[in-house]
Amino acid sequence: MNPFKSVGARLSFALVAVVALALGLVYMIVVPSLRQRLIDTKLNQLQSAMPDISEEVSRTEFDWANEVQLWSGRSDARVVIYTNARPASTAPPVSLSTFADSNPVSSLDVTSDPVAQRAANRLTEFSGTVHRGGTEFAEVARPETWGGFRLAPDTWEFWQHRDDRLHDRFRYRRDGGAWVDLRKGFAPVGQQA
Repeated sequence: MNPFKSVGARLSFALVAVVALALGLVYMIVVPSLRQRLIDTKLNQLQSAMPDISEEVSRTEFDWANEVQLWSGRSDARVVIYTNARPASTAPPVSLSTFADSNPVSSLDVTSDPVAQRAANRLTEFSGTVHRGGTEFAEVARPETWGGFRLAPDTWEFWQHRDDRLHDRFRYRRDGGAWVDLRKGFAPVGQQA
């Protein structure tokens, strides 16, 4: 005897099919949006914690191990402090090395962190997700101190003292890639006007 010949069996099979379809649709629609909302919430939480941590990083001089643990507890996140391994270089990619980490085991998993690398290359705050060990993490990275400034002047002016009080003033202006001596009628430096 075929079990699907009775009305009750057919209704039960139809009910199972409708419930399976409904659960499949819910999983396809709700789960991705819920996942994205969870990621966005975590990124917002990290971004709101970042200014306080950044301010304290700039004031911390010695006790990094205890401070990163404190910051990690307050932000409910792992805190990693990087240093720029090539501070004289201005061309990306900047080479980062781990200076302090709230993970007491190892920092090997974050040595080439793509979010921190992008933030360092762009010199601005950057956020995103990364995959480590089969798990996805939300991250926010911000370059804080770089140890100096890169000056790119458009004009230089030098003053040379003379005893007769008729001092020499040398002014140079950048014109494209060449420096122009403004005393000699805009001729490039090293050429006669």
